[in-house]
Amino acid sequence: MQPIIFSLFTCLFAIWRKPVPLISLNLAALAIILGIFPLLFLAELPQQKVIQYLVTIAFCLLFFPYKMIRLISLGLWAFIFGCWHGHHILA
Repeated sequence: MQPIIFSLFTCLFAIWRKPVPLISLNLAALAIILGIFPLLFLAELPQQKVIQYLVTIAFCLLFFPYKMIRLISLGLWAFIFGCWHGHHILA
């Protein structure tokens, strides 16, 4: 009998064995535009600690083999990029 943790890891790694989906250039551009769009409505930029959490989330989402999750990750990277550059301009 296998331990429960081993079967949990087996199920988790079965998700990552799927082939990596390709993202079209149009979808990538749309994800980047939608990722930067919320910066227009923010009253102030997120603090560095929040940006670090967002980087961690975006990095983790990047490894899932689903197209929609990768698009969300790409949009989140665009948002982080905009926040970093906003902090750089204000400094």
